[in-house]
Amino acid sequence: MGYGSSYEEYIVIRVNKGTVVEFLNLSGEEFAKYKARKFQAFKGTSEFQQKLKNLIEEEHRWSEEDALYFMESFYAEYYLSL
Repeated sequence: MGYGSSYEEYIVIRVNKGTVVEFLNLSGEEFAKYKARKFQAFKGTSEFQQKLKNLIEEEHRWSEEDALYFMESFYAEYYLSL
């Protein structure tokens, strides 16, 4: 499944050390809101700030808008697991 794809319904299951810590049945709209909340939480981490700085100031010299767009897609698997 590509994270750029959209579906009508989603089942989200998060597992930590063999224990289900989250089980959700979401509509496409609900999943978009869930994903946005998770990305906002990721934006509050020092890891996010370091990666953003790298994209803007060091490695690629992207605009902040381009860097944020990239990070929201590229790191989706990571921040959705938080």
